[in-house]
Amino acid sequence: MSKSEYIKRYFFFFLGLYIISMGIALSTKAGLGVTPVSSIPFTLSIATPLTLGNITIIIQLIYIACEIAILRKEFKPYNLLQFLVVFVFGYFTDFSVWLIRGIVPGNYVAQWICCIAAMFVISFGIKMEVTAGVMMLPVDALMALISRKWKIDFGKVKVTFDSSQVVVAVVCSLILMHRIEGVREGTVAAAIFVGMIIKFYTKHLAGFYQAIGLTPIAAKEAESAEEAVANATVRVITIARETGSGGHSIAKILAKHLQVPLYEKDLLGAATEEHGVGLDEYLKKEENAVLRYFEQLNDEIYQPLIALEKQMDVAESEGSVQETRKEMIQRVGSTESCVILGRLGNYFLKNHPNCFHVFLHGDHDYRVEHYAKQFDISLAQAEKEVAENDEIRRKHYELVTGDPYGNYKSYHMSLDTSAIGDEEAAKLILEAAEKYFAK
Repeated sequence: MSKSEYIKRYFFFFLGLYIISMGIALSTKAGLGVTPVSSIPFTLSIATPLTLGNITIIIQLIYIACEIAILRKEFKPYNLLQFLVVFVFGYFTDFSVWLIRGIVPGNYVAQWICCIAAMFVISFGIKMEVTAGVMMLPVDALMALISRKWKIDFGKVKVTFDSSQVVVAVVCSLILMHRIEGVREGTVAAAIFVGMIIKFYTKHLAGFYQAIGLTPIAAKEAESAEEAVANATVRVITIARETGSGGHSIAKILAKHLQVPLYEKDLLGAATEEHGVGLDEYLKKEENAVLRYFEQLNDEIYQPLIALEKQMDVAESEGSVQETRKEMIQRVGSTESCVILGRLGNYFLKNHPNCFHVFLHGDHDYRVEHYAKQFDISLAQAEKEVAENDEIRRKHYELVTGDPYGNYKSYHMSLDTSAIGDEEAAKLILEAAEKYFAK
Protein backbone atom coordinates (compact mmCIF):
# COMPACT_ATOMS: atom_id res chain seq x y z
CA MET A 1 0.00 0.00 0.00
CA SER A 2 1.02 3.61 -0.52
CA LYS A 3 1.96 5.88 2.37
CA SER A 4 -1.33 7.76 2.07
CA GLU A 5 -3.23 4.46 2.17
CA TYR A 6 -1.44 3.50 5.39
CA ILE A 7 -2.18 6.88 6.96
CA LYS A 8 -5.85 6.57 6.05
CA ARG A 9 -6.08 3.08 7.47
CA TYR A 10 -4.35 4.01 10.72
CA PHE A 11 -6.75 6.93 11.06
CA PHE A 12 -9.74 4.61 10.77
CA PHE A 13 -8.07 2.08 13.05
CA PHE A 14 -7.75 4.61 15.88
CA LEU A 15 -11.24 5.96 15.11
CA GLY A 16 -12.48 2.40 15.50
CA LEU A 17 -10.69 2.15 18.86
CA TYR A 18 -12.37 5.33 20.04
CA ILE A 19 -15.80 4.06 18.95
CA ILE A 20 -15.16 0.81 20.84
CA SER A 21 -14.19 2.79 23.95
CA MET A 22 -17.40 4.80 23.67
CA GLY A 23 -19.41 1.60 23.44
CA ILE A 24 -17.63 0.18 26.50
CA ALA A 25 -18.36 3.37 28.44
CA LEU A 26 -22.00 3.17 27.40
CA SER A 27 -22.22 -0.45 28.55
CA THR A 28 -20.92 0.53 32.01
CA LYS A 29 -23.75 3.06 32.28
CA ALA A 30 -26.35 0.43 31.41
CA GLY A 31 -25.57 -1.43 34.64
CA LEU A 32 -26.32 -4.82 33.10
CA GLY A 33 -22.74 -5.99 32.74
CA VAL A 34 -20.12 -5.30 30.08
CA THR A 35 -18.71 -7.37 27.22
CA PRO A 36 -16.60 -10.43 28.15
CA VAL A 37 -13.37 -8.69 27.04
CA SER A 38 -14.09 -5.71 29.32
CA SER A 39 -15.40 -7.75 32.26
CA ILE A 40 -12.09 -8.03 34.17
CA PRO A 41 -11.06 -4.34 33.81
CA PHE A 42 -14.55 -3.13 34.74
CA THR A 43 -14.81 -5.41 37.78
CA LEU A 44 -11.40 -4.29 39.04
CA SER A 45 -12.24 -0.64 38.42
CA ILE A 46 -15.22 -1.02 40.78
CA ALA A 47 -13.16 -2.81 43.43
CA THR A 48 -10.06 -0.57 43.30
CA PRO A 49 -9.27 3.15 43.10
CA LEU A 50 -7.91 2.74 39.56
CA THR A 51 -9.93 3.94 36.56
CA LEU A 52 -11.33 1.63 33.91
CA GLY A 53 -8.82 3.01 31.40
CA ASN A 54 -5.84 2.49 33.70
CA ILE A 55 -6.75 -1.11 34.44
CA THR A 56 -7.35 -1.70 30.74
CA ILE A 57 -3.81 -0.48 30.08
CA ILE A 58 -2.34 -2.77 32.76
CA ILE A 59 -4.17 -5.86 31.51
CA GLN A 60 -3.32 -5.18 27.87
CA LEU A 61 0.34 -4.77 28.86
CA ILE A 62 0.13 -8.20 30.51
CA TYR A 63 -1.12 -9.59 27.20
CA ILE A 64 1.89 -8.07 25.44
CA ALA A 65 4.17 -9.63 28.06
CA CYS A 66 2.56 -13.00 27.29
CA GLU A 67 3.25 -12.47 23.58
CA ILE A 68 6.90 -11.70 24.30
CA ALA A 69 7.20 -14.75 26.57
CA ILE A 70 5.81 -17.01 23.84
CA LEU A 71 7.68 -15.49 20.89
CA ARG A 72 10.92 -14.38 22.58
CA LYS A 73 13.35 -13.52 19.77
CA GLU A 74 10.56 -13.83 17.21
CA PHE A 75 8.77 -10.82 18.69
CA LYS A 76 9.05 -8.30 15.85
CA PRO A 77 9.86 -4.58 16.27
CA TYR A 78 6.59 -3.87 14.43
CA ASN A 79 4.69 -5.22 17.43
CA LEU A 80 6.14 -2.56 19.70
CA LEU A 81 3.42 -0.33 18.24
CA GLN A 82 1.03 -2.28 20.44
CA PHE A 83 2.38 -0.31 23.43
CA LEU A 84 1.16 2.91 21.79
CA VAL A 85 -2.19 1.30 21.00
CA VAL A 86 -2.60 0.18 24.62
CA PHE A 87 -2.13 3.64 26.12
CA VAL A 88 -4.25 5.35 23.47
CA PHE A 89 -7.07 2.86 24.02
CA GLY A 90 -6.87 3.26 27.80
CA TYR A 91 -7.07 7.04 27.62
CA PHE A 92 -9.87 6.83 25.05
CA THR A 93 -11.80 4.66 27.52
CA ASP A 94 -11.42 7.08 30.44
CA PHE A 95 -12.32 10.03 28.23
CA SER A 96 -15.45 8.27 26.95
CA VAL A 97 -16.52 7.40 30.50
CA TRP A 98 -16.07 11.05 31.48
CA LEU A 99 -17.87 12.30 28.37
CA ILE A 100 -21.10 10.38 29.06
CA ARG A 101 -20.96 10.69 32.85
CA GLY A 102 -24.40 12.30 32.86
CA ILE A 103 -26.18 9.27 31.38
CA VAL A 104 -28.10 7.44 34.11
CA PRO A 105 -30.83 5.00 32.92
CA GLY A 106 -33.86 5.42 35.13
CA ASN A 107 -35.35 1.92 34.91
CA TYR A 108 -34.72 -1.60 33.65
CA VAL A 109 -36.09 -0.87 30.16
CA ALA A 110 -33.82 2.16 29.85
CA GLN A 111 -30.91 0.00 31.00
CA TRP A 112 -31.58 -2.47 28.20
CA ILE A 113 -31.87 0.33 25.63
CA CYS A 114 -28.49 1.60 26.79
CA CYS A 115 -27.04 -1.93 26.71
CA ILE A 116 -28.31 -2.62 23.19
CA ALA A 117 -27.02 0.73 21.97
CA ALA A 118 -23.62 -0.12 23.48
CA MET A 119 -23.52 -3.43 21.58
CA PHE A 120 -24.21 -1.71 18.27
CA VAL A 121 -21.57 0.96 18.97
CA ILE A 122 -18.94 -1.60 20.03
CA SER A 123 -19.71 -3.76 16.99
CA PHE A 124 -19.33 -0.78 14.66
CA GLY A 125 -15.97 0.08 16.22
CA ILE A 126 -14.70 -3.50 15.98
CA LYS A 127 -15.78 -3.70 12.35
CA MET A 128 -13.90 -0.49 11.55
CA GLU A 129 -10.80 -1.61 13.47
CA VAL A 130 -10.74 -4.98 11.69
CA THR A 131 -11.49 -3.53 8.25
CA ALA A 132 -8.59 -1.09 8.62
CA GLY A 133 -6.40 -4.19 8.84
CA VAL A 134 -3.19 -2.53 10.06
CA MET A 135 -2.94 -3.27 13.78
CA MET A 136 -4.34 -5.46 16.52
CA LEU A 137 -5.18 -4.84 20.13
CA PRO A 138 -2.84 -6.95 22.31
CA VAL A 139 -5.73 -9.16 23.44
CA ASP A 140 -6.53 -10.00 19.80
CA ALA A 141 -2.85 -10.41 18.91
CA LEU A 142 -2.36 -12.85 21.79
CA MET A 143 -5.36 -14.93 20.72
CA ALA A 144 -4.15 -14.98 17.11
CA LEU A 145 -0.70 -16.02 18.32
CA ILE A 146 -2.10 -18.86 20.43
CA SER A 147 -4.19 -19.96 17.45
CA ARG A 148 -1.20 -20.19 15.13
CA LYS A 149 1.40 -21.38 17.62
CA TRP A 150 -0.65 -24.34 18.84
CA LYS A 151 -2.65 -24.85 15.63
CA ILE A 152 -6.08 -24.17 17.12
CA ASP A 153 -8.84 -22.46 15.16
CA PHE A 154 -8.97 -18.78 16.09
CA GLY A 155 -12.71 -18.98 16.75
CA LYS A 156 -12.20 -21.68 19.35
CA VAL A 157 -9.47 -19.63 21.05
CA LYS A 158 -11.68 -16.54 21.03
CA VAL A 159 -14.69 -18.29 22.57
CA THR A 160 -12.52 -19.98 25.22
CA PHE A 161 -10.67 -16.75 26.00
CA ASP A 162 -13.86 -14.71 26.38
CA SER A 163 -15.42 -17.35 28.61
CA SER A 164 -12.34 -17.51 30.83
CA GLN A 165 -12.31 -13.73 31.22
CA VAL A 166 -15.89 -13.78 32.47
CA VAL A 167 -15.01 -16.53 34.96
CA VAL A 168 -11.97 -14.59 36.20
CA ALA A 169 -14.07 -11.43 36.52
CA VAL A 170 -16.67 -13.25 38.63
CA VAL A 171 -13.97 -14.76 40.86
CA CYS A 172 -12.27 -11.38 41.33
CA SER A 173 -15.62 -9.79 42.14
CA LEU A 174 -16.46 -12.40 44.77
CA ILE A 175 -13.01 -12.19 46.38
CA LEU A 176 -12.72 -8.40 46.44
CA MET A 177 -16.35 -7.36 46.97
CA HIS A 178 -18.09 -10.57 48.11
CA ARG A 179 -20.68 -10.08 45.39
CA ILE A 180 -20.84 -10.25 41.59
CA GLU A 181 -20.30 -6.91 39.85
CA GLY A 182 -19.74 -6.17 36.17
CA VAL A 183 -21.08 -9.49 34.91
CA ARG A 184 -24.81 -9.74 34.35
CA GLU A 185 -27.36 -10.54 31.67
CA GLY A 186 -25.89 -7.82 29.46
CA THR A 187 -22.59 -9.71 29.40
CA VAL A 188 -24.36 -12.80 28.09
CA ALA A 189 -26.23 -10.72 25.52
CA ALA A 190 -22.99 -9.14 24.31
CA ALA A 191 -21.32 -12.54 24.01
CA ILE A 192 -24.20 -13.78 21.85
CA PHE A 193 -25.09 -10.76 19.73
CA VAL A 194 -21.98 -8.62 19.14
CA GLY A 195 -20.62 -11.07 16.56
CA MET A 196 -23.99 -11.22 14.83
CA ILE A 197 -24.20 -7.43 14.69
CA ILE A 198 -20.71 -7.23 13.17
CA LYS A 199 -21.77 -9.73 10.53
CA PHE A 200 -24.87 -7.59 9.88
CA TYR A 201 -22.62 -4.55 9.37
CA THR A 202 -20.40 -6.56 7.02
CA LYS A 203 -23.35 -7.51 4.87
CA HIS A 204 -25.25 -4.22 4.82
CA LEU A 205 -22.58 -1.51 5.18
CA ALA A 206 -20.18 -2.63 2.46
CA GLY A 207 -21.15 0.44 0.43
CA PHE A 208 -20.34 2.74 3.35
CA TYR A 209 -16.84 1.33 3.78
CA GLN A 210 -16.22 1.61 0.04
CA ALA A 211 -17.44 5.21 0.12
CA ILE A 212 -14.85 6.14 2.75
CA GLY A 213 -12.16 4.23 0.88
CA LEU A 214 -11.85 1.44 3.42
CA THR A 215 -12.07 -1.68 1.29
CA PRO A 216 -10.97 -4.74 3.30
CA ILE A 217 -7.40 -5.75 2.44
CA ALA A 218 -8.59 -9.28 1.69
CA ALA A 219 -11.03 -7.85 -0.86
CA LYS A 220 -8.20 -5.92 -2.53
CA GLU A 221 -6.22 -9.14 -2.84
CA ALA A 222 -9.29 -10.92 -4.23
CA GLU A 223 -9.72 -8.19 -6.86
CA SER A 224 -6.12 -8.72 -7.99
CA ALA A 225 -6.72 -12.47 -8.17
CA GLU A 226 -9.86 -11.92 -10.23
CA GLU A 227 -7.97 -9.73 -12.69
CA ALA A 228 -5.38 -12.49 -13.12
CA VAL A 229 -8.09 -15.10 -13.69
CA ALA A 230 -9.95 -12.89 -16.16
CA ASN A 231 -6.92 -12.86 -18.46
CA ALA A 232 -6.24 -16.59 -18.19
CA THR A 233 -7.58 -19.57 -20.13
CA VAL A 234 -8.72 -21.29 -16.93
CA ARG A 235 -12.19 -22.86 -17.08
CA VAL A 236 -13.73 -24.18 -13.85
CA ILE A 237 -17.07 -25.91 -13.23
CA THR A 238 -18.23 -26.22 -9.62
CA ILE A 239 -20.91 -28.72 -8.65
CA ALA A 240 -23.03 -28.40 -5.51
CA ARG A 241 -25.68 -31.01 -4.90
CA GLU A 242 -28.29 -32.57 -2.69
CA THR A 243 -27.39 -36.02 -1.41
CA GLY A 244 -28.18 -38.73 -3.94
CA SER A 245 -28.71 -36.36 -6.86
CA GLY A 246 -25.82 -37.88 -8.82
CA GLY A 247 -23.23 -35.20 -8.18
CA HIS A 248 -20.24 -37.56 -8.13
CA SER A 249 -21.11 -39.45 -11.31
CA ILE A 250 -22.03 -36.26 -13.18
CA ALA A 251 -18.80 -34.56 -12.07
CA LYS A 252 -16.79 -37.59 -13.32
CA ILE A 253 -18.55 -37.42 -16.71
CA LEU A 254 -17.76 -33.71 -17.00
CA ALA A 255 -14.11 -34.11 -16.01
CA LYS A 256 -13.63 -37.02 -18.42
CA HIS A 257 -15.24 -35.17 -21.33
CA LEU A 258 -13.27 -31.97 -20.68
CA GLN A 259 -10.08 -33.92 -19.87
CA VAL A 260 -9.50 -31.95 -16.68
CA PRO A 261 -8.97 -33.01 -13.05
CA LEU A 262 -11.91 -33.66 -10.72
CA TYR A 263 -11.34 -32.27 -7.23
CA GLU A 264 -13.37 -33.32 -4.22
CA LYS A 265 -11.78 -35.02 -1.20
CA ASP A 266 -8.46 -35.17 -3.08
CA LEU A 267 -8.47 -31.38 -3.09
CA LEU A 268 -8.80 -31.40 0.69
CA GLY A 269 -5.96 -33.90 0.92
CA ALA A 270 -3.66 -31.60 -1.04
CA ALA A 271 -4.67 -28.62 1.06
CA THR A 272 -4.25 -30.27 4.43
CA GLU A 273 -0.97 -31.93 3.51
CA GLU A 274 0.53 -28.48 3.02
CA HIS A 275 -0.50 -27.41 6.50
CA GLY A 276 0.44 -30.61 8.29
CA VAL A 277 -3.13 -31.67 9.11
CA GLY A 278 -4.31 -35.19 8.37
CA LEU A 279 -7.26 -35.59 6.01
CA ASP A 280 -9.31 -37.56 8.56
CA GLU A 281 -8.74 -34.87 11.17
CA TYR A 282 -9.58 -32.15 8.64
CA LEU A 283 -12.86 -33.78 7.61
CA LYS A 284 -13.79 -34.38 11.24
CA LYS A 285 -13.25 -30.70 12.02
CA GLU A 286 -15.24 -29.74 8.95
CA GLU A 287 -18.22 -31.89 9.95
CA ASN A 288 -18.14 -30.45 13.48
CA ALA A 289 -18.13 -26.90 12.11
CA VAL A 290 -21.93 -26.84 12.01
CA LEU A 291 -21.89 -27.09 15.80
CA ARG A 292 -19.40 -24.25 16.23
CA TYR A 293 -21.42 -21.22 15.23
CA PHE A 294 -19.66 -18.68 17.41
CA GLU A 295 -16.23 -20.07 16.66
CA GLN A 296 -16.90 -19.77 12.93
CA LEU A 297 -18.34 -16.31 13.44
CA ASN A 298 -15.17 -15.13 15.16
CA ASP A 299 -13.02 -16.75 12.48
CA GLU A 300 -14.91 -14.78 9.86
CA ILE A 301 -14.94 -11.46 11.73
CA TYR A 302 -11.27 -11.42 12.69
CA GLN A 303 -9.84 -13.04 9.55
CA PRO A 304 -8.28 -9.77 8.25
CA LEU A 305 -6.33 -9.43 11.50
CA ILE A 306 -5.31 -13.10 11.46
CA ALA A 307 -4.04 -12.54 7.92
CA LEU A 308 -2.17 -9.46 9.13
CA GLU A 309 -0.28 -11.54 11.69
CA LYS A 310 0.53 -14.07 9.01
CA GLN A 311 1.95 -11.34 6.77
CA MET A 312 4.10 -10.01 9.62
CA ASP A 313 5.53 -13.49 10.31
CA VAL A 314 4.63 -13.27 13.97
CA ALA A 315 4.32 -17.05 14.19
CA GLU A 316 4.34 -20.14 12.04
CA SER A 317 1.18 -19.95 10.01
CA GLU A 318 -1.54 -22.54 10.41
CA GLY A 319 -4.75 -21.26 8.89
CA SER A 320 -8.12 -22.25 10.21
CA VAL A 321 -9.85 -25.22 8.63
CA GLN A 322 -12.11 -22.94 6.68
CA GLU A 323 -9.30 -20.67 5.53
CA THR A 324 -7.12 -23.60 4.47
CA ARG A 325 -9.86 -24.92 2.22
CA LYS A 326 -10.66 -21.47 0.87
CA GLU A 327 -7.03 -20.77 -0.04
CA MET A 328 -6.60 -24.11 -1.78
CA ILE A 329 -9.82 -23.87 -3.80
CA GLN A 330 -9.06 -20.29 -4.86
CA ARG A 331 -5.55 -21.27 -5.88
CA VAL A 332 -6.74 -24.23 -7.94
CA GLY A 333 -9.59 -22.20 -9.43
CA SER A 334 -7.13 -19.48 -10.45
CA THR A 335 -4.47 -21.68 -12.01
CA GLU A 336 -6.00 -24.69 -13.77
CA SER A 337 -9.12 -25.85 -15.54
CA CYS A 338 -10.96 -28.42 -13.46
CA VAL A 339 -14.25 -29.66 -12.01
CA ILE A 340 -14.77 -29.06 -8.28
CA LEU A 341 -17.39 -31.16 -6.51
CA GLY A 342 -18.79 -29.64 -3.32
CA ARG A 343 -16.39 -28.02 -0.83
CA LEU A 344 -18.35 -24.71 -1.16
CA GLY A 345 -16.61 -24.15 -4.49
CA ASN A 346 -19.34 -21.85 -5.77
CA TYR A 347 -19.00 -19.63 -2.69
CA PHE A 348 -15.20 -19.43 -2.56
CA LEU A 349 -15.03 -18.79 -6.32
CA LYS A 350 -18.14 -16.64 -6.61
CA ASN A 351 -16.24 -13.58 -7.84
CA HIS A 352 -14.06 -15.44 -10.32
CA PRO A 353 -15.32 -14.72 -13.86
CA ASN A 354 -14.13 -17.99 -15.44
CA CYS A 355 -16.14 -20.28 -13.17
CA PHE A 356 -19.49 -21.87 -13.99
CA HIS A 357 -21.54 -22.86 -10.93
CA VAL A 358 -24.14 -25.65 -10.94
CA PHE A 359 -26.57 -26.93 -8.30
CA LEU A 360 -28.06 -30.43 -8.60
CA HIS A 361 -31.26 -31.46 -6.83
CA GLY A 362 -33.98 -34.03 -7.31
CA ASP A 363 -37.08 -35.81 -6.14
CA HIS A 364 -36.64 -37.28 -2.66
CA ASP A 365 -37.51 -40.89 -3.57
CA TYR A 366 -35.22 -40.77 -6.60
CA ARG A 367 -32.32 -39.53 -4.50
CA VAL A 368 -32.84 -42.22 -1.85
CA GLU A 369 -32.89 -44.98 -4.49
CA HIS A 370 -29.87 -43.46 -6.26
CA TYR A 371 -27.94 -43.26 -2.99
CA ALA A 372 -28.86 -46.82 -1.96
CA LYS A 373 -27.65 -48.16 -5.31
CA GLN A 374 -24.44 -46.14 -5.20
CA PHE A 375 -23.39 -47.43 -1.77
CA ASP A 376 -25.16 -50.82 -1.95
CA ILE A 377 -27.24 -50.28 1.18
CA SER A 378 -30.90 -50.76 2.07
CA LEU A 379 -33.50 -48.14 1.26
CA ALA A 380 -34.16 -47.62 4.99
CA GLN A 381 -30.48 -46.91 5.64
CA ALA A 382 -30.27 -44.71 2.56
CA GLU A 383 -33.35 -42.75 3.70
CA LYS A 384 -31.66 -42.04 7.03
CA GLU A 385 -28.28 -41.08 5.57
CA VAL A 386 -29.76 -38.86 2.85
CA ALA A 387 -31.74 -36.92 5.46
CA GLU A 388 -28.72 -36.57 7.74
CA ASN A 389 -26.33 -35.53 4.97
CA ASP A 390 -28.77 -33.00 3.55
CA GLU A 391 -29.17 -31.39 6.97
CA ILE A 392 -25.41 -31.25 7.54
CA ARG A 393 -24.83 -29.68 4.13
CA ARG A 394 -27.61 -27.16 4.61
CA LYS A 395 -26.43 -26.07 8.04
CA HIS A 396 -22.81 -25.97 6.98
CA TYR A 397 -23.49 -23.94 3.85
CA GLU A 398 -25.72 -21.43 5.61
CA LEU A 399 -23.32 -21.19 8.56
CA VAL A 400 -20.30 -20.35 6.39
CA THR A 401 -21.93 -18.29 3.63
CA GLY A 402 -24.92 -16.70 5.36
CA ASP A 403 -26.99 -17.50 2.24
CA PRO A 404 -29.87 -19.98 1.85
CA TYR A 405 -28.78 -23.46 0.76
CA GLY A 406 -29.70 -24.28 -2.82
CA ASN A 407 -30.70 -20.70 -3.69
CA TYR A 408 -30.76 -20.48 -7.51
CA LYS A 409 -29.26 -16.98 -7.36
CA SER A 410 -25.99 -18.47 -6.12
CA TYR A 411 -25.55 -20.57 -9.29
CA HIS A 412 -25.56 -20.18 -13.04
CA MET A 413 -27.59 -23.35 -13.49
CA SER A 414 -29.91 -25.49 -11.35
CA LEU A 415 -30.93 -28.98 -12.51
CA ASP A 416 -33.48 -31.57 -11.35
CA THR A 417 -31.54 -34.76 -12.07
CA SER A 418 -34.48 -37.00 -11.14
CA ALA A 419 -36.24 -35.69 -14.25
CA ILE A 420 -33.41 -36.21 -16.76
CA GLY A 421 -30.79 -38.58 -15.28
CA ASP A 422 -27.04 -38.23 -14.91
CA GLU A 423 -25.97 -38.50 -18.57
CA GLU A 424 -28.47 -35.92 -19.80
CA ALA A 425 -27.66 -33.61 -16.90
CA ALA A 426 -23.94 -33.75 -17.75
CA LYS A 427 -24.73 -33.01 -21.40
CA LEU A 428 -26.84 -29.95 -20.51
CA ILE A 429 -24.16 -28.65 -18.15
CA LEU A 430 -21.49 -28.98 -20.85
CA GLU A 431 -23.60 -27.13 -23.40
CA ALA A 432 -24.44 -24.32 -20.99
CA ALA A 433 -20.87 -24.03 -19.71
CA GLU A 434 -19.46 -23.82 -23.24
CA LYS A 435 -21.85 -20.96 -24.05
CA TYR A 436 -20.99 -19.23 -20.80
CA PHE A 437 -17.23 -19.47 -21.32
CA ALA A 438 -17.59 -18.37 -24.96
CA LYS A 439 -19.08 -15.09 -23.74
